[in-house]
Amino acid sequence: MASRLVQGQEGETGGRLADPSISYPIIPAGEQTVWADVSPLIASACNDLQDGQLIHGENFSLFAAMSALEIMDPKMDAGVEKCGYYSIEEAIENNVAPVPLSLNPTLDVQRVIDVIDHLFSCEATWYKGHTLAQTVFSCIYLLRIERTSSHALLHSYCRIMRATCNAVISVVSDSRTHEPLWLQIGAFMAAYRDLCGCQLRLRDCKLRLGRELMVSVVAISLGDLVTGARQEVLRAAIWPDAIPLLVIGVHWEVVEEDLFTMAYGLPLKGEGDEKCLSILNSVEETISRQLRACKAQSLKKKQLEDIEPLQSNPDLEEGYCRALLCRLRFRKHYYLVLTSMKKPQGKGLELARKHVASCLSELTHITKSQEFLRALSYGFHQDDIQSSTTASGCRPIGFDASLNNRFSAPTPPRATHILSWKEAVSYFQKLLSDLDFVCSLNTDLVLDDVFCFIVQFQKPQPDLVARAHLQVVH
Repeated sequence: MASRLVQGQEGETGGRLADPSISYPIIPAGEQTVWADVSPLIASACNDLQDGQLIHGENFSLFAAMSALEIMDPKMDAGVEKCGYYSIEEAIENNVAPVPLSLNPTLDVQRVIDVIDHLFSCEATWYKGHTLAQTVFSCIYLLRIERTSSHALLHSYCRIMRATCNAVISVVSDSRTHEPLWLQIGAFMAAYRDLCGCQLRLRDCKLRLGRELMVSVVAISLGDLVTGARQEVLRAAIWPDAIPLLVIGVHWEVVEEDLFTMAYGLPLKGEGDEKCLSILNSVEETISRQLRACKAQSLKKKQLEDIEPLQSNPDLEEGYCRALLCRLRFRKHYYLVLTSMKKPQGKGLELARKHVASCLSELTHITKSQEFLRALSYGFHQDDIQSSTTASGCRPIGFDASLNNRFSAPTPPRATHILSWKEAVSYFQKLLSDLDFVCSLNTDLVLDDVFCFIVQFQKPQPDLVARAHLQVVH
């Protein structure tokens, strides 16, 4: 709706309506969006409401009420103020995400690598608890992936990036490790009780469940209490940050991971995504041929006549080919890690460990490419080279986090700090080590050995993605 409730004119009920003396910008309509002015309707509804009355739909809940109360309050609603563009179409019209990224072939390749690196940093930031809309899908190329079809390299990477997001959301949703602790405890205890037909008693066992949670469970006797309480809380749709569980001796500390799987209507699935690996393999093979042509010095001229170079500067061809190949191969092997670990009964764990090793190897090559990229970087550099989100230190094009502000429920405006490129590399090295440790567990262990394994697993403080895989696999 185009009308805005802002700081200004007071309504009879205390609500604040748009000031008629101020000319507000018109939000442009999109392909599937038409804006209508509902100010008269809202004003009429406010005048008719009495104290204590509320208009709501059938699916109204306490969570919705907590969100709705802060709509249009600049201190609480991240989408109230204009920063950036109102729509993706407006950003595209202003050439924020051009395709190709540059008419200069060399600069085009450099900018694609910058986009890949920034997406890499955004993905690590997402895994650390920020929303998908404000991190990975701040990339306009992902939001309008069909625009990249003419750019084989960018298109193949965006395809597998979207498929990776789907795979991660799937495993986290299946594991429920992003849910509040009180739901996980109930589900875990109820499942164990149903499996064993008895009450659960653990002593001095520390488990890591959910959102960075250190759970100390001491001499727990659990019957129907947790299961019944969980059902009642779900039925009432009450989602507090903390529910006292002292009755069963549980203590925890919380980090925000509740919103990890919320997609906010983002285009997470598309026709042909199941072919993302074959598309990426085709691009990888093309660049591999270009690299082989560069390395064959004696046949260089003859081979380059048959193979179109990646960019226009022969002296930089090998360096750019290597920088791209290690990034494409990392993305391919990481996606295969995720798909292998989803196979039932642990059948893909051995294969997943091989792909983990390949990922770690490619990360080493990615790190080595930084010197080459930084020496030859083009464009505007980020303010602090140490906190830059790309290996080259240049600002990536094609990103605008403010575009998705209006997709989410009203929340206090907060800056999403994207991890630096170096921090992202370190994060993925640790994540892959945690996933490798998950794959190393024998699925035939008895319960006591499983608990000992979990104690060892939680010592390096694994993040949500690794914990989710442990929950699903075992």
